[in-house]
Amino acid sequence: MRVLRWPQRTTCGSTPTRSATRFPRGATLTLGTDGFGRSDYRVKLRKFFEVNRYYVAVAALKALADEGEIKADNVSEAIKKYGLDTERPDPWTV
Repeated sequence: MRVLRWPQRTTCGSTPTRSATRFPRGATLTLGTDGFGRSDYRVKLRKFFEVNRYYVAVAALKALADEGEIKADNVSEAIKKYGLDTERPDPWTV
């Protein structure tokens, strides 16, 4: 599971700290991609960059497991259920 840190500035010019005050306290997980110059169908790009619905669901489950809200086994079950390859190289290195 890859968790990216907040950038120093967002695209709208607001600082992450200021933006985060609108959300509940706790861990924040950022998902997304800028495309890295790739051109393909959105469905394929989301899968390639690990931001499709399955990766988002697993990321949410992982965050809940890290907070102690659910068992870590739930994350493993979801990875297996959705057929996610945990051994593949990071998308930005390919």
